[in-house]
Amino acid sequence: MIKGIPLAILIDLGATYSFISLSTLEKCGLASHVQNDFSQVEMASGRKQTIGLLVKNYIMNLGGMVTKVKLYSTTLDEYDVIIGMD
Repeated sequence: MIKGIPLAILIDLGATYSFISLSTLEKCGLASHVQNDFSQVEMASGRKQTIGLLVKNYIMNLGGMVTKVKLYSTTLDEYDVIIGMD
C-alpha cells in the first residue's frame, strides 16, 4: 500500500532500480522531482522505455518489511510498482 491505496507490487531481484507507474504516481499523489540519472531503461521484455520523474527516499511498508526506495516513473503494464535491488 501507498497512502492507504492497495497496489500490485512486484519484487524483482533482477531489476537494478525501482519503478512506479505513471498512473499510480498520480493516483497516490506522491511528491516527485525531475531526475537526471538516466532517460531510458530496458525492461525485462527487452523494450526500452522513457523514465520520467523520481520519487526520492520514499519509505514503504511491504507487509511488515519497511524499506526506503527511489521510484522512477515509467509505463508499467501489469504492476503499479516494481521494487528492484537498489
